[in-house]
Amino acid sequence: MQKRSLGRTGLEVSPIAIGGAAFTCVHEATGWNPLSKEGADVVVDTLNACLDSGISYIDTAQAYGDGYGETLIGRV
Repeated sequence: MQKRSLGRTGLEVSPIAIGGAAFTCVHEATGWNPLSKEGADVVVDTLNACLDSGISYIDTAQAYGDGYGETLIGRV
């Protein structure tokens, strides 16, 4: 995976990112619930697959699930 500079931070990140908001948003119509054990397991598996593919840019914010998304990302 190629890397690119992240602004003036000196960090090199992948040009492809994964967004953390979906890790916390329940979507009842499709049965998606990342707050459940099964949903959290899917998030962890997804993040591990991204890292294994060379994706190193993960977008997250405290506002995503009141910190729940960051907690899942931190687990990985």
